Amino acid sequence: MPRRPGNNRAAAAEATRQALLDAGVRILCRDPAAHAFGHLKAPQVSGEAGRTIGAFFHHWDTQQAYVDDLVDYVLTELPSTSFDVLDRRGGDVLAGGASVTEAILDACRASLDMIPQDPQTIVELLLWASAPRDDHIRELARAGYDALDDRNQQFFEGFLALTGRKPRPPFTTRAIGIVISNFGQALALRRAITPGALPDDTLGWALLTLLPLLTTTDGDDRHADELANDGQTVAGPRPSRRQTAQGRSTGRRRAR
Repeated sequence: MPRRPGNNRAAAAEATRQALLDAGVRILCRDPAAHAFGHLKAPQVSGEAGRTIGAFFHHWDTQQAYVDDLVDYVLTELPSTSFDVLDRRGGDVLAGGASVTEAILDACRASLDMIPQDPQTIVELLLWASAPRDDHIRELARAGYDALDDRNQQFFEGFLALTGRKPRPPFTTRAIGIVISNFGQALALRRAITPGALPDDTLGWALLTLLPLLTTTDGDDRHADELANDGQTVAGPRPSRRQTAQGRSTGRRRAR
């Protein structure tokens, strides 16, 4: 039985819609942010600053040169609003008699609101979109992260001093800062998009769980790999062969 014309038109329209969506996916994968900083045009920037376009080009020959300096300024010179507030807040909370656990939970709650609004976060998001495919942007990001990691290291050195802990091998204070800051940034951004999707203290609980893996105290020089594989980590005792086999069998049944 031949298709009705209306059905053919609907099918063609749906095929066109799908083709356009697929094309968008290919473009995003090929060049996710070709114009990530494209809205920073000389007229807009000059107007925002209350200066002339001539003044803009007196300092920068091209708009790309301006973007390069702006990224460098935000990542290497502009103080992080998040870390500055957390640094003061953490010290005040501990000085007030709170435990380390309470101080970490308080700092994490505060950071969830601040991180998405931090200029550094905004610039990082734009850099992430294009750095994997753009050598110039990747070099900007690398130089920026070198500076950020230096500042984060200072923050976490102070934090570890307050808590009486030290990096657990093979981690360094710098590596701990990278892990915690990126983990917190990811959760904060997700919370800003889907508030209520996670319990309020998820970030704090997660960091408290990570803390024994990343850091240690005097008298415990175990390597993180040893701690993670001793069968008694936060994941619980290593399952027996029988439990493992039962789990695989259950997984196969559910997959059918």
